[in-house]
Amino acid sequence: MFDIAVTDEVVAHAVAAVGEGKFGNRGIADGNRVQQITGLIGQTVVHDLFRVPRPKDRGRADGGVDFVLDGMSVDVKTMGRVVRPLPNYVNNFSGLQLRRPAEAFVFCSLNRQNRVLTVCGWTTLIDLLECAKLNPAGSTCRRANGSTFVAKANLYQISNLALYPSPTFDDLLSLMQLQAALFAEARRRGRYSGAQEYAKAA
Repeated sequence: MFDIAVTDEVVAHAVAAVGEGKFGNRGIADGNRVQQITGLIGQTVVHDLFRVPRPKDRGRADGGVDFVLDGMSVDVKTMGRVVRPLPNYVNNFSGLQLRRPAEAFVFCSLNRQNRVLTVCGWTTLIDLLECAKLNPAGSTCRRANGSTFVAKANLYQISNLALYPSPTFDDLLSLMQLQAALFAEARRRGRYSGAQEYAKAA
């Protein structure tokens, strides 16, 4: 894990991009405006780290892909908290995204009290589906603090401990570039056709 202070400029960009709360709408379990702003803050910070264009308001879903790294599709997932995440904390992934999934995910946690974004780590869709706990739609999920909520759709939860460790951005970048190269080689050999083949089997 590593931390990044969130600037006023990043917050302003996220608020403007979300607008009236229609950013990335899927029509189901879209999240409220605060949750969308939280997601956009995390996405904007990560985009800046990878030096790719920032997300902009399109009023529709992005197809599950935030940016592409060396041919590998990547999605950024951010949860809002009031504390720094611990290793046993979980990250959420909606089963709705299996319709058009990315190949890799960067999971973040935003401390809303001190505006610090923690990049918790990353994983591939393949490993996420293998390591995450599936909570069926309508089931009750329990948070680390003991509170509960009902899953609006099938919800996968993966612990920070199950993510590839990334103590610095350089570590994150080098490991993701290595994975992108492995995917590219597997495609070349006809052994991998993309994330969709694993999503269909989930």
